[in-house]
Amino acid sequence: MGLLGGKLGQVLYHSFKSGELGLSDEQIINNWLFDFNNNRQVFTFCHGLAGFNWLISFLGSEGIIRNDWKANLSEIDSILYRWMLQQVSQLNYDFLHGAIGPCNYFLTRCDEPTYRKHVAEFVDSIEKIAIKEDDEKIKFFSYSPLKKKIVVDLGMAHGLASIVYILSQTIKADINVQKSKNLLQNTCNHLISCSLEKGGDFYSAFPSSIIEDEPLKSSRLAWCYGDLGIGIALYQAATITGNREWEQFSMDLLLKCTKRQDLNENSVVDAGLCHGTAGIGQIFYRMYVETENLEFKIAADYWFTKTIEIFGEPLERGEYLAWKGEKGWIREDNFLEGSSGIELALYCWKHGINPEWDNCLLLS
Repeated sequence: MGLLGGKLGQVLYHSFKSGELGLSDEQIINNWLFDFNNNRQVFTFCHGLAGFNWLISFLGSEGIIRNDWKANLSEIDSILYRWMLQQVSQLNYDFLHGAIGPCNYFLTRCDEPTYRKHVAEFVDSIEKIAIKEDDEKIKFFSYSPLKKKIVVDLGMAHGLASIVYILSQTIKADINVQKSKNLLQNTCNHLISCSLEKGGDFYSAFPSSIIEDEPLKSSRLAWCYGDLGIGIALYQAATITGNREWEQFSMDLLLKCTKRQDLNENSVVDAGLCHGTAGIGQIFYRMYVETENLEFKIAADYWFTKTIEIFGEPLERGEYLAWKGEKGWIREDNFLEGSSGIELALYCWKHGINPEWDNCLLLS
């Protein structure tokens, strides 16, 4: 039932496209509330309360629903706040499934004192788990269920790129600024230092993660891991802080990504926003909206056209097949990996609309 991993993504697609909340959307919201109140309570951005509350806040800011809906969230936001701090203490800062998800939602309400306090305390708590490399670099460990190891994840979905994004937005909101700036500076320094050796046998600039006793590997072209998420997070940090060095580094990195068009080499298998053609197109489209650089428009056109060529148009929910590894091709309509996210990205690209919804992917 989640925002990115369930049916709430359909509400975001329908309502952003039409500018209103339809009867089916209201039913999905009511079903979500019933499920949350009566069954297993999940708090994550991908599947739980953080994503639901972000959706309500976003729809209110867009004038799609009454803003007084947000007032109804305040009672349960105190629970979400405590869960966020608990997850940081357990090294689970993960955007999709941990502490950064709630913080991203709280930032959408940073005009309210309570939520500013929540964000400020997130910064205090994330500082406590930072690992000092030297006087100018810090990193953050996280647990990889796949590897069953502690790793340094560099990507947007689960790693350092999401920390760079959230600290940048905290500075933009003028919350806990000095501490946020120090953390951002040292995190960016470490992240940039993780770039792969030039001239080596790599086709990406960064690995997906750094794991002790394992060789470094090139990363896929995707939102979730690799150069695109790192590049756009650094670009956002640069524009908010005015750091010209980060801006040049991120632009060079992202422009190099526009030349990476081989699907096999870049591990592009399907169309979803998470790790497919539409997600790649969305990042380039966002960069075109921000910079008006035509190279980003050409790249966005390429990847969205590739989405249509390979997977068809229109994509009807329930008919799109996503690649699920050993499970094969599975019908998927959720937002992060399925048809509702693909359709919304294509809709904004075709009509030249600023895709303000992509804050739910940490892209704006």
